[in-house]
Amino acid sequence: MNKLFGTDGIRGKVGKYPLTKNAVFTIGRALGLWLKQQYPEQKSSLKILIGKDTRESGSELELALLKGVKYEGLKVRRIGICPTPTVAYLTHVLGAHLGVAISASHNPCTDNGIKFFDASGYKLFPLAEKSLEEIFFSLSLEEIDLNLSTEDLREDSKAVALYSEFAKNSLNSLRLAGLRVVIDCAHGSFSKIAPGVFRDLGAEVYAINNQPNGRNINANCGTLHPEMMAEETLQQEANIGIAFDGDGDRIIVADEQGKVLDGDYILAILAQYFTERKELAGNSIICTQMSNIGLELFLERLGIRMIRTKVGDKYVLEEMFKTKTSLGGEQSGHIILLEQTTTGDGLLVALALIKVMLKTKKTLSELSRNLEKFPQVLLNIKVQEKLPLDEISNLNQTIQRYQKELGRSGRLLVRYSGTENLARVMVEGREKSLVNHIANSVARVIKDAVGERG
Repeated sequence: MNKLFGTDGIRGKVGKYPLTKNAVFTIGRALGLWLKQQYPEQKSSLKILIGKDTRESGSELELALLKGVKYEGLKVRRIGICPTPTVAYLTHVLGAHLGVAISASHNPCTDNGIKFFDASGYKLFPLAEKSLEEIFFSLSLEEIDLNLSTEDLREDSKAVALYSEFAKNSLNSLRLAGLRVVIDCAHGSFSKIAPGVFRDLGAEVYAINNQPNGRNINANCGTLHPEMMAEETLQQEANIGIAFDGDGDRIIVADEQGKVLDGDYILAILAQYFTERKELAGNSIICTQMSNIGLELFLERLGIRMIRTKVGDKYVLEEMFKTKTSLGGEQSGHIILLEQTTTGDGLLVALALIKVMLKTKKTLSELSRNLEKFPQVLLNIKVQEKLPLDEISNLNQTIQRYQKELGRSGRLLVRYSGTENLARVMVEGREKSLVNHIANSVARVIKDAVGERG
């Protein structure tokens, strides 16, 4: 295998390449060697910051990575369990040369991964990933048993408090007294932080799925399963329900009527608010191919340009830099507020939405009602191998035929997941029955060719 990085860092099954102890040790070495190339004049003072989510495999992977980094002579600052956006923020604030988040985001606990942030708190761009891969594949996968001192293994338990204060300050002087909030923590890394921040700001908080045990992260909860959060929002008569994923970089919300609102709704609300106040940089927002065509039409009516990228927040961020825009994100709930932070941050986005509610004196249902989404179907097909799509017999002809049938008011997208052995088929259009038919027909072509057997 000559590829290490996927859509979002390095990800896979724990104990299988590239998440074996030997491979992760070597990744640590590659990081050290790469940083010495980037900062040749600071070789003796290079520092890496490491955080992790609540998966039981996190500590073992962290130790292997730490050994590799220390082998190359770098300093390490461990900040323990914390959200991925916290790692991004603290990497910059605490002056580290690189930040590492050990997490598989919304994936199940049997998976894990490693995400990387540069000294400014931004995810590494593809060119940097390519350089790291080249170094990694030039090294042997032999692990050296390196003893670590007590100092190496000590965690900085106070660092995360800096992030909490930063999040609270994002509301300036606004207080949340009288606001009732439901928070689904996905048994992840926001389990303590997010409820604490909202309570400190004066909100009445009902936290659910906030008891991580190392194995229950994302299990039937959080952004992938927001129904529980939406139901609890109704039962508690809350003003807003918030669901995070395991590492806190995604958010899905529910309005006071219990309606689930995905990233497209969040982008629509924020874009309209910023536009009305002439605060939307570039008068554009960056979305991926997955965003609903209804969002595109809604933004068009407001005079806002939508620019689409490939799926993956790193592609969204790259385009935001190119176009000098300040708002971008994914339908999955990965939203980037570039004037506030450097990466997707579920907590900051939740606070931004609440700020809009307070400033406009509108409920979340009122703010979201102007967006009319087209029927959309997303099918995931388990595959044995990721054969290039243009090599799958009859797939291109099928896509072309159905795209013509959908016309300009519909879209058909087929791609492989960057983190799992899945092919994804997305279809949207005005008629739900046609959308379902097309999605199932295209999925059948893929399943017949490369689908998982048995």
